[in-house]
Amino acid sequence: MVGVGSGADASIWPGRRWDVALSFAGQQRDYVGQVAEALKARGVRCFYDADKQVRLWGTHLAEELPRIYARESAAVIVFISADYAAGDWTRLERRAAFSRAVAQAGAYVLPARFDDSELPGLLPDVVTVDLRQYTPAQFADLVVAKLAALQATVETEISGRRGSVTIEERPAVNIEEAAREIRFRQFMPADLGPNCVLPHALDDQWVSRSQLRTMQIEGASLTDLGDLRASVIRREYMRSLITAERIVINRSFLFRNPVLSAGYTVSPESQAAFTKLLDDGAIVLFLFNERSPLDSEWASESTAARASAEALEPILRSVRAWCIRFSWESDNDRRIDAWGSSFAERIKKAAGLNHKRFLEDVGASSSDVGGFRTQLNLLPRLATPTEQVPITRSNLYAEYIVRDPKDIREGRYDFTKPYMVPLKWLFDLVYNSNLATELQLALTTPVDSVHRSVVHPNFFQDEAVRNEFDPARVRASIMETVQDALFRRDFSTGALSVFDAVTLPQVVVIRNSEPWRRYVDAVDVLLAEPWLLPHPERGLLHVYNCYDDLIAHIGGGETF
Repeated sequence: MVGVGSGADASIWPGRRWDVALSFAGQQRDYVGQVAEALKARGVRCFYDADKQVRLWGTHLAEELPRIYARESAAVIVFISADYAAGDWTRLERRAAFSRAVAQAGAYVLPARFDDSELPGLLPDVVTVDLRQYTPAQFADLVVAKLAALQATVETEISGRRGSVTIEERPAVNIEEAAREIRFRQFMPADLGPNCVLPHALDDQWVSRSQLRTMQIEGASLTDLGDLRASVIRREYMRSLITAERIVINRSFLFRNPVLSAGYTVSPESQAAFTKLLDDGAIVLFLFNERSPLDSEWASESTAARASAEALEPILRSVRAWCIRFSWESDNDRRIDAWGSSFAERIKKAAGLNHKRFLEDVGASSSDVGGFRTQLNLLPRLATPTEQVPITRSNLYAEYIVRDPKDIREGRYDFTKPYMVPLKWLFDLVYNSNLATELQLALTTPVDSVHRSVVHPNFFQDEAVRNEFDPARVRASIMETVQDALFRRDFSTGALSVFDAVTLPQVVVIRNSEPWRRYVDAVDVLLAEPWLLPHPERGLLHVYNCYDDLIAHIGGGETF
């Protein structure tokens, strides 16, 4: 967007084709057309259907309009009138816009009235503009001012307020020019929309069931597995970037996980692709208590991590990376503590799980259910002879998984410890499931891995919380259902192998292809209107069909 506020630029809403989309009834076209002309004269990228007849010609409007009003626009102006409330196409447009508003924090739908008609879906306390008091040019000025305010909210600063940030100290990254400015985008999880996943395979401690057995037989570490493990992680990484609009990665994993660091170190082409995915918001970085994506206490834990952190730093300075935290306000530490307490509480309640099913699912013997239950009952008593030890994943690993805490980094496990295999799965599943639940994201299950349903968050929640309707949690559950369904389809048809040879540069090309856009649109429609799940043309079957077309597109080499 140009001309909206001082210093504005078109990349402030990456992935958005329009600064604002206009949704109106044809009977009010004269007024709205003048608004559109005035907005364009002020440099606003405005979607107005009369301007886009060539683009819309021949398209399936039932698919195209939801994409425009729910994904491609940074805001939507709804021009309310009796005609608007009664229209069929306007109903489709506003449903798409309202579904986005539910998933996104802050103002997204900007209502303006030609008359006092009621509009289904619009809450009575939402402030509207009375168009009877403004000429089209005057209303356009209001829109420009509102978009500038929204822009200022999105482009944030972290030196005690929203905007750009100067890093004064980054003790774990050995970079001399610490005073140089880094700019990045601050978001809350709800801002990302429901078409977003947390890939379990990118956890730096993840390993498949069969590979864990190999480690036990051969006395190997995660590092020793080498490409045997890396190839599976790489495939899951590529698959996640293709099957979801965005993926969230713990920022420290970018240099602690060799597969992820290889994406920006192996070649200039791969680095350029990684940089674009980061700048477009396809890859979103999760920060715990860091002030910026450059801060890290983990960057100096090994020579390889230091090298990766140094390679990552100029990339982060060259883009405006998308970053999320539990909170960007002063209560972030409290939110982290609450998340840690939730993890501890779930571990304490683990003794009530279905032990036989859990042991079978993780590939362990289910013949000693009683002994495993006894071991689970001991977990809340984690302590040293002198003090109570906080129940964290690192502390649980130190007590039950490894011989020495230093072995955690390399993934060298002590298989002589009682029930080490099922306990490792328990700690990892609860950790990742708990994080996905807190961030209201779908957790994707990798191949040959234990599904989060064995430690489903509902098991650990109080009845009042389980019965509380949370739209974001419902959408995350639907996204997880879609991802699981696609994974099972890939597994049963052998389509998983399609992702084995995909590279980051190819991911960028795939995500710009028409089959990928159709697939993402189909998922977005289902997430916006989940009651369509059984619908043959707009439900899960439609998602399957679009996904099959995408897989054929990739497998046939058309993309490359």
